[in-house]
Amino acid sequence: MKINIPSLWGNNKIILPQDLSNLYIDKLISIDAFDHAKNYIRKEKTDGAVGGVTSEETYRHFAEKFTNSCARLQKVMIDPLDNFKKVTNHFYSSFSTGNIALLDSPCGTGAGALTLLYVLRELRLTKNLPNLPLDITILACDYSDTALDVYKELLSKALPHFSQVGINVTIKQTDWNAFSIKSTQELMDEFKRIEADEYFVLVSAFSGISQEQLTLLKQSFQHMQGCLSVVPFTIIHVEPKSKKGKKLLQMLMEVYQYFKDDRKILECKDDALFEWIDPVSERDIRSSVMVSLNYRGE
Repeated sequence: MKINIPSLWGNNKIILPQDLSNLYIDKLISIDAFDHAKNYIRKEKTDGAVGGVTSEETYRHFAEKFTNSCARLQKVMIDPLDNFKKVTNHFYSSFSTGNIALLDSPCGTGAGALTLLYVLRELRLTKNLPNLPLDITILACDYSDTALDVYKELLSKALPHFSQVGINVTIKQTDWNAFSIKSTQELMDEFKRIEADEYFVLVSAFSGISQEQLTLLKQSFQHMQGCLSVVPFTIIHVEPKSKKGKKLLQMLMEVYQYFKDDRKILECKDDALFEWIDPVSERDIRSSVMVSLNYRGE
């Protein structure tokens, strides 16, 4: 499903939903980070902040990277150049109607889920998608309590926007150490306690990890796959295009192959540099995106 509407894509650039941009800017002002975000020069080859457990690390990452993550996911969701057809269709088939459990992992300050919800809202408002009843229970997981607090605050303020178009959202939050099997087991136990028609996992922002962490992460994803073996699920992983990102998605493909008999796997897809408009500085920014899809139907 190819989406091309002026409020989300214009002059060959991604435009973030206005209400999402306003929400982000208001939070920047409240944490005294607006000037930092406005003056920060976002470059595809510059790593920038990677987040952390402290408030300072979280706020810096929020100021420097939040909108990058939004733009990448929106690029995949609306797919104006027809690069991610199957992945894009999965977003709309999963989030059309019914009861969906969404695991946002690691969630950070909520760029992924908020972008997903605001794009769905925009498409419903413009009649590109029907306003069918949709109930989404989000399990947001991260190792930063500050990030989880920001996430909850932003989502709580946004809830009326989503209910306006028939999308009812409930949020649950939990700590998650992605490099621990025990923590991953506890996470999946909590996720599967949610009653849902489909279990949707959105993964992003892991490509900056070390080789040692990558090995531990592989074990966690193998465990996550096992826990989802008997339910309808979709896993979509979004990363910037880089050597580390390619290595990470290659690892995911290896994990998915363990379960290939009852899964449908789309090999990694990537896109060349695309442009998006920074809502704070109003600069044109270049970013890239890589994505993998793994799913099991009824």
